[in-house]
Amino acid sequence: MTTATYRNLSDRRDDVMMDRECIALLTGADVEDIPSAEALDWPAALLRNGRRRLKEYEAITGRSNPDIRDLLVHYAQRDGVELVRLVGEDMQTVVVAGPTPTGGDAA
Repeated sequence: MTTATYRNLSDRRDDVMMDRECIALLTGADVEDIPSAEALDWPAALLRNGRRRLKEYEAITGRSNPDIRDLLVHYAQRDGVELVRLVGEDMQTVVVAGPTPTGGDAA
């Protein structure tokens, strides 16, 4: 199961630190295609995909100017990815549960 994690850095609306899995949700890209945080240049295709997914979200929900966390929740639910919010040093909250195992894999 894929897990994407983020942390709210402040009370400001979009002040969020995200891992590469979250960025993959926002852009629709594979995690392997997401550059490291230190990268200075991001591929133009990732930026275009992020804008496209924002417009897609707005068209589906009718909401404009969404909070980045709303986008994360929407795409985590749609793509079957567990979304976890880190709180403090050693606490986390599952925002979107990942898919449950089915068939012979369930214990």
